[in-house]
Amino acid sequence: MSGIITSTLKSDFTAIDCGADRCTVEVEHTEESTAQISYSRGVSVYFKKSESKLVIRRKKGLFLRIFKGEGSVKICVPGHIVPALYISGEGVNCTVSDCIFKAVEFTAAGSFSAQDAAMESCIINTPYCNAYIKGCTIKGNFIANAESGGINLEYTFASHVACRIKRGNTGALELNCKDSIFETGEGNINATILGDESKYDVIVNAREGICNRESVNIENEEGSFKAYAAKGNIVVDFIAAKEN
Repeated sequence: MSGIITSTLKSDFTAIDCGADRCTVEVEHTEESTAQISYSRGVSVYFKKSESKLVIRRKKGLFLRIFKGEGSVKICVPGHIVPALYISGEGVNCTVSDCIFKAVEFTAAGSFSAQDAAMESCIINTPYCNAYIKGCTIKGNFIANAESGGINLEYTFASHVACRIKRGNTGALELNCKDSIFETGEGNINATILGDESKYDVIVNAREGICNRESVNIENEEGSFKAYAAKGNIVVDFIAAKEN
């Protein structure tokens, strides 16, 4: 592709640190034995050896004036590399697929999409974000906080989920999680939870909206689902896990 630089990374890395404004970032699995990266000429990429970290930034000064417009980065990661992933910046659209990560942290304003990925944990903390998590396994916590946008999970496992957004919708489809919280200031919550409803403590509160069920406070049960909408509706259902 014109204007795209492609390099094979000679060293393995333990983290990817991308702080490039106005950039599209893709991280995906490769069957190759070494990692590869492709990036536009307005992007700077270097390996920080002391921290075993791959660092990605937008070029500044004269380079920024020359290479205007959106930047792009694509990182292909082999299976033996399990990095942490840190994404920050303004106007960042990040997608990850088929990879295994340590901690994932998205603090950029933009969008974050993860599909068929495994993570130790995932934290989204941003003024604006459209987040879409599908078919992922999150060993620890999935925590998302945003001023506006949307946060949705589909067919995903996590030990703990907490989604809070001031203006926007949030929810889940067939979420496999024993401990989940969804909150929105202005927006709707729609969730289906994998599990036996009789084993969940359910607390729901649609202060200026409607909800399809009442709260059921069951002490010492194995699961907890909580949803709070200040100005919006709540729809929550439980479905039995599929038999193997």
